[in-house]
Amino acid sequence: MTVTGEAVKEMRQQRGWSTYDLAREIGCNQSTVWRIENGGVITPVMERVLHQFIRKSQTMAKRVDRARKMKLYRRVHG
Repeated sequence: MTVTGEAVKEMRQQRGWSTYDLAREIGCNQSTVWRIENGGVITPVMERVLHQFIRKSQTMAKRVDRARKMKLYRRVHG
């Protein structure tokens, strides 16, 4: 799967992060994140880092969803 700037931006925004927050999380500078999100070239190393970030984001989203479902279940079933 090829990482696109659009996918990176979407994941970042879903978390409510700024480009600075994402840059700090993945270990690069803010201008690199901006360049990637706006169609810049993604190096192979950065692509691997971004894949890890996306997988981590997806895992966290599943956990949050599962927790919300459990909370709703408990509320309904006492």
